[in-house]
Amino acid sequence: MKKIAVVALITAVLSATAWAGEVSESLAAEYLKLSKMEEIINATISQYENQLPAQTKPEDKAKFHDLLVGAMGWEAIKGQLLDEVKHVFTQKELEASIAFMKTPEGASATAKGPEFSQRMASIISGNLQKIMAPAAPKKAAQP
Repeated sequence: MKKIAVVALITAVLSATAWAGEVSESLAAEYLKLSKMEEIINATISQYENQLPAQTKPEDKAKFHDLLVGAMGWEAIKGQLLDEVKHVFTQKELEASIAFMKTPEGASATAKGPEFSQRMASIISGNLQKIMAPAAPKKAAQP
């Protein structure tokens, strides 16, 4: 009898946890919108594009832009991000985050996301350039 009670309790807890984890698509979308995710993605793409050498041909810049947008642009990953938000966060966590983002402090902090993203991308790019510099082929000395 004790085993049945334990199994019933575990089943109830797991069912409640699974139910509590269900997040609506509209709430996940609102979270992404208020968190300025599209702007953050666009800022990140711009930062990567700004790392191209100045002598890069316009058509190569355009190809690079299309490559980035196709791989990490908003339309390319929006559905995946919605799924991840629904998987990672609970309904209550999203409701609390959204409520915070609607406050003056939350809106101010959220508005700084794209700038922070650009700064982070710049740091990462600089660090990658440092580690790749020693591996770059050496140019032969000019006579």
